[in-house]
Amino acid sequence: MGELPKDDPIDQIAAGACHVVILTLSGKVYCWGTYRDSKGILGWNETVQKQLNPTQIHFPRGVIITSISCGENHSLALAKDGIVYGWGCDEQGQLMFHMPEAMKRRALVPHALSFREGRRRMRARAIWAGGMHSMVLLENGHL
Repeated sequence: MGELPKDDPIDQIAAGACHVVILTLSGKVYCWGTYRDSKGILGWNETVQKQLNPTQIHFPRGVIITSISCGENHSLALAKDGIVYGWGCDEQGQLMFHMPEAMKRRALVPHALSFREGRRRMRARAIWAGGMHSMVLLENGHL
């Protein structure tokens, strides 16, 4: 924690209102800052309000991230296998979590987002995040 690895160059950078996300060439993700909601600072995690140093974001074992995007107060990451992960503020439903108020800090940790066409799970080809919205281009060409 604290510095980006010198032997793993930066591939992509994305910035929100109060946070930054970096993707390295090896597929590792680092982030720092804070997330906000309509009531003020939502925080970084359950115990930290603001993360001042680059901190690695952990995904399930074997997941390689290929793309990142940031909204105002949320982040998206696209894995090589087409799974989209999201974390941050979900106040406008931009992460599809729909968590009750008492559980909203759980959204500060990356969760896989699920997209379906009927019973078939759809993989993503591209991701974009805006102020308070997210867009995903699915393998079938639908948004």
